[in-house]
Amino acid sequence: MDHNQDAHRQRILDCINDTNGTAGAFDVSTKGILHSAHWRFLGGKEMQGYGYILTQLGTLSVFCDDMFSRYKFEISTLILLRNRSKIQCQGTVRDMGCICDLIIG
Repeated sequence: MDHNQDAHRQRILDCINDTNGTAGAFDVSTKGILHSAHWRFLGGKEMQGYGYILTQLGTLSVFCDDMFSRYKFEISTLILLRNRSKIQCQGTVRDMGCICDLIIG
């Protein structure tokens, strides 16, 4: 797979823009590149990563394999809390600081 997917990404953006932002898309090409590189959260930091991702604005993203792993209960609980808190794709973001050291450190 060619790692330069700029043309493909632009086609995705053009398609979304043609709908005036009423449609969304998943960049499967980038997902494929990340998957081929075995991109994952660092071992032992998975739930910190999901804790961050699932409590932020944006489209919910969970690796399918993780939903059937030992993290299934914790991920499901975070998704339930996300839904109860009405965290969605759009909204106002407040910068509360960085927790990068906790996730990648």
